[in-house]
Amino acid sequence: IFFRPPNMADTLKPLPAAGLHIRRVDPSRHKFQAAVSHDGLVLYIPNVPFLVKNFKAWVHRLYNRWRTALWPAPPALAIGGTMAFAAWVLTRPAGSWLRSGYLATAIWNLDTIFLWTQLLPTPLRVAYLSTISAGVVGILLTEYQKRFLRLVLSYQGW
Repeated sequence: IFFRPPNMADTLKPLPAAGLHIRRVDPSRHKFQAAVSHDGLVLYIPNVPFLVKNFKAWVHRLYNRWRTALWPAPPALAIGGTMAFAAWVLTRPAGSWLRSGYLATAIWNLDTIFLWTQLLPTPLRVAYLSTISAGVVGILLTEYQKRFLRLVLSYQGW
């Protein structure tokens, strides 16, 4: 009795494209594109100068949104306030409420999820956590200001 290997063409049939629509990549649309069809996976990546130009425009739009959200305060004031808060937290004793209260403990426990942060020295961890916390508070304040002004300025019962 001889072992006869099966015909490879019969055993390796292509899997049907379950739910994948046949799409073509359109190079006139300058963005990342991926198309999956029965022929395989096709990736389109635009050229590097186009990506650099888009990245610069994205950064400029992000900066303008940030500046608009902070208005009437200049961005330097927001950055200075954030850094002053980080310095203030760093100069507090380790047993103070600001560094060992329930909110600080919750933020510290949330940070311990990321293993790479445990390799950093404690003052650096305190500094970046307080900077992130001040940034989140700033975002919440600007959101509150925006919603409050929208509520006040949309009042029609004068």
